[in-house]
Amino acid sequence: MNPKFTEKDEPNLVALLRNVPIFHNLNEDSLGSLLDIVSEVSFTPGKTIVKERSCDDTVHIILSG
Repeated sequence: MNPKFTEKDEPNLVALLRNVPIFHNLNEDSLGSLLDIVSEVSFTPGKTIVKERSCDDTVHIILSG
């Protein structure tokens, strides 16, 4: 388990990831591996998160905003 999250957080995080189409069919082990590397980041309103045509090694899942 990712030290940034508690075991109590895990079911909610797994449910959240299952709602993302590219992760929908992953099994529990794969979702657990994904949880080991994810982090939550908040941005201030108006902040640019991703620029069109930019290259990055990060996947952003935008929950709101």
